Amino acid sequence: MNGIIPGIIDQPPATSRRTLDSYADSYLRNLRARNVSPMTLSSYEQSLRSLSRFLTDRGMPLDPSAIRREHIESYVIDQQETRSAGTAQTRFDHLRTFWRWLKDEEEIPDSPMRNMKRPQSTPPPAMVLSDTQGTRLLATCKGTSWYDRRDRAIIRIMLDTGLRRQELLALDVDDVQWGERGSREPQAGPLLHVRRAKGGAIRHVPIGTKAAVELDRYLRVRDEYAKPDATALFIGSRIGGRLSFSQLQRIVVERGQAAGIIGLHPHVLRHTWSHNWRKRGGGDADLMTLAGWKSTAMLRRYAMSGAEERAILAHVRVSPGDHY
Repeated sequence: MNGIIPGIIDQPPATSRRTLDSYADSYLRNLRARNVSPMTLSSYEQSLRSLSRFLTDRGMPLDPSAIRREHIESYVIDQQETRSAGTAQTRFDHLRTFWRWLKDEEEIPDSPMRNMKRPQSTPPPAMVLSDTQGTRLLATCKGTSWYDRRDRAIIRIMLDTGLRRQELLALDVDDVQWGERGSREPQAGPLLHVRRAKGGAIRHVPIGTKAAVELDRYLRVRDEYAKPDATALFIGSRIGGRLSFSQLQRIVVERGQAAGIIGLHPHVLRHTWSHNWRKRGGGDADLMTLAGWKSTAMLRRYAMSGAEERAILAHVRVSPGDHY
């Protein structure tokens, strides 16, 4: 037999079943065996599938042993921003129970949600950057290396347009419309063709002068590091392909730390953009269009961020008592 165990050589190679969906299937079978109500079972399934779609869309790990706290936190933030407070809390509770089950089954050493706090029924206003903090953040990537130029262009564009993370990452080089020269019509400046999701509708988002300058500087060096067939506007640092969600997260977090800004993550830049739009007199109708919001609920939610600062500035302009 030459030391070969009979039958082994004829077996197909093993494939890993350590995916979130496969464990979710097992967990749902466990719930059925415990005779939970069909409504409860459906609610748990919605929460688990929602997390799986979120991780998949953003290129995050799907093996439960590789999923970390920061991945779950990103999902929870997304749910708070796009769902009602009650839905965000319910999904948090379902996921926490699921991860405890995985730990009890000894499939993972510990839950990535251990010590995570449940979302509040009324989420607190999100963090926004002051003008000084924004300047410090941009100063951390003022070098001439290709990654400094890339990071500065990314931060400028996010502060100037409020693009969602997945929208920024989905941009291709051809999605930048620089405008036609020689036209007699007034030009709004460069536009980005932004897709909400793969195959989704496109909206046109303008970028300001400084963001356009930084993007042009980045594009002058991009081709030296991109794959020959790469279409992505923003490329990663290792293989020259499309920048991933986790790489974008790391860029913003590390630049924030270098600027002395604790707790910075990409969505803060979207809140900062919304806050500065209002602070500088931008209208809510235009804000909804540029942000890609269909519901005024998002308008109200984002209005919480920086509301006190805007109210103080409004009082400085109006100053009712000075009219007597």
